[in-house]
Amino acid sequence: MRINNELPPIKDLSAQNAAKSSDDIAFEDADGSVTWGEFERESLRAANGFLRYVNRGDRVAYYCNASVDHTQFVNGALKAGCIITNLHTNSSAQALRHCLTETRPRVVVVDESLADSFAEKVNTDVLRSVSTVVVLGEPTREYEESAESFLEGTTMEEPDVLVNEDDIVVIGWTSGSTGVPKGWCHTNRSMYLKGVELATRPGFDRTGQILTVNKPSFLVWFSLFTKSTLGAESMYYLRNWNPEKWLEVVEEKRITQSTLVPTMWREVLDTDPESYDLSSLEMITSTGEKLSSTTLRQLRDRICETVSQSYGSTEIHSTVLYNEELTEERIESVGKPQSGTEVRIIEPDGPLDEELPSNETGEIVVKSPDCPVWVWGDSEKTAEEFDQGWWRSGDLGYKDEEGYLYIEGRSDFMIKSKGVKIMPAPIEEALGDHPDVKNAIVVGVPSEEYGERVTAIIESYRDPPSESKLDQWCLESDKIADHERPRDYYTVESIEKTASGKIDRLETMDKLGLDRT
Repeated sequence: MRINNELPPIKDLSAQNAAKSSDDIAFEDADGSVTWGEFERESLRAANGFLRYVNRGDRVAYYCNASVDHTQFVNGALKAGCIITNLHTNSSAQALRHCLTETRPRVVVVDESLADSFAEKVNTDVLRSVSTVVVLGEPTREYEESAESFLEGTTMEEPDVLVNEDDIVVIGWTSGSTGVPKGWCHTNRSMYLKGVELATRPGFDRTGQILTVNKPSFLVWFSLFTKSTLGAESMYYLRNWNPEKWLEVVEEKRITQSTLVPTMWREVLDTDPESYDLSSLEMITSTGEKLSSTTLRQLRDRICETVSQSYGSTEIHSTVLYNEELTEERIESVGKPQSGTEVRIIEPDGPLDEELPSNETGEIVVKSPDCPVWVWGDSEKTAEEFDQGWWRSGDLGYKDEEGYLYIEGRSDFMIKSKGVKIMPAPIEEALGDHPDVKNAIVVGVPSEEYGERVTAIIESYRDPPSESKLDQWCLESDKIADHERPRDYYTVESIEKTASGKIDRLETMDKLGLDRT
């Protein structure tokens, strides 16, 4: 006899928390909080509301910011056996219509504050498969109904829906910066594994409270939601990014953990954090971009002594660098593979079994049990990005002799100047060390002389430094070689950001009218 217990589906996790921690805070936002017992009861009501319109496996789409109400409606759809998909609220009309047309949701849930934006981007053809649009707030259109109407007459009875660990539970969309968005499908199993991996990292416990600024459209939101439903800690949602508001919430709610991208951390550091009581913070994490040594030192001195870094994507979680490992010498590293994950460095598009030596740059490929199973409606794209279970990331990097991973940048951001390959990252870091430079990006602009001309775009704190001063700064830097320094400099009031707060070099180039390669 062999005992075979399946992993529990995500829809059942909140009931386990309600049973053991009914009166503990589960989720909170600026409008209020909900305990695990309340969250479970409202999720069951939402589930029975969904069952008026859906069957097992149907899709429910969300055009929302992070909030308690949104989270209850997500959990309700899961309990009804649905596949949920959070849509990018800042996407183009074309991208949004693509996501809706591909997935054909039976129900769409929209924030009242975003209802006008949603209506402007979609059309009746796109909504043909949609049975109802639920507005979290007051409905104003004929096809909309309020959350109160949707929930009217529903019971708190557990739906009789069979869901397995290998069933798709969520479709996470890429940003679509390199084409139409891709909908990566994750199962109950892969999301459970992501949640467990996050919940077992040092510093996480059920008495803590995490402050998240992640938009639901980024898969990390669902990973953090899963982690909380596993009993790791409660979660406070900051609907819109504001460094001053972040500081206020940390002080008022005694937040213990938070994760931001380096651009956001620099904004926090520029907002007089010493004026706030941040002593409750036990650990902070930086992700998404390289963290400079200057920023690291300031974070430890002014925000929280314990800092970690991580590397991952919509497709897969990859590595983590813990505080004890995060030394000045390893400041540029994103750590070692998380538990059960393999990372290799190979020649771009090369054989998977021909790993490059230590300190040699190549393409990063990752294999992990928390990987997605499919790109929604596109098996060809699935096979293109996953080869024998290995994810071809498109990122360039190397591993040192101790196995720590370093990211050099996207392979499509690499500059080829006079036949020499140049990575933007070290140049951006050198420019970022200048006291008058707030943010810097380095791009390749087509040139007959160079092939691609190394070009810097600068966002300054005050009066921008002159081109000659910046050039001298680069010449004196020991981080870049002479042939790598920028040949042209542009100054902008602000560098464009993606929805996740990362620097958007392509959009910034477009705003300046610079040709792309």
